Amino acid sequence: MAEKQAQIDYLKAKMLDSACNGMYKAARQIVFGSGNPDADMMLVGEAPGDKEDKSGEPFVGRAGEMLDRLLGNVAVEREQVYIANVMKWRPPGNRDPEPAEILLSAPYLHAQIAIIQPKVLVAVGRFAGNLLSGQEQVPMGALRENQGLLYEKGSLSIPVVAIYHPAYLLRNMNNEGAFRATVRDLQRAVNILKKDGSQFEEPAY
Repeated sequence: MAEKQAQIDYLKAKMLDSACNGMYKAARQIVFGSGNPDADMMLVGEAPGDKEDKSGEPFVGRAGEMLDRLLGNVAVEREQVYIANVMKWRPPGNRDPEPAEILLSAPYLHAQIAIIQPKVLVAVGRFAGNLLSGQEQVPMGALRENQGLLYEKGSLSIPVVAIYHPAYLLRNMNNEGAFRATVRDLQRAVNILKKDGSQFEEPAY
């Protein structure tokens, strides 16, 4: 774990010193990722929001609480997974990531995945789903329904499960069907690990 974390820290330092530097100067800080570097499950969101920008951690505040609730429904704890974003800094005004920003940020996400080498990737939201699956401009519904999504980069070929973003669920609190569907999607990711013979490590308290 320590070796992988050292590699991630080095990658973060490289990004801070890269061409991306000017793009995240409007943000308070870089939000690179957090969690267990040895995790079999890696979740990838879209971009930090205001709460994440303040804390330097992905998925905090109400969206983080919703994500924890979703994970709890499939008996997974945050300490057992690794969480990152497509974008490593908050876009101005909380707008959607732009294609040029994703193009600059994506190599660092790909490098993170290569270090962690998870056995399943959970794409949280459309931007993550499009990038990880290589299927650009595909709507969220089609991504969720495709049970053959794969992340293929170099020698890696990792199953991808796309789920609704917690922010979407928060905006649609009356839609219990969307919440239940997201839990089912997450359970599919857990089942992929069970089929692979993987077991979640007990979280360290």
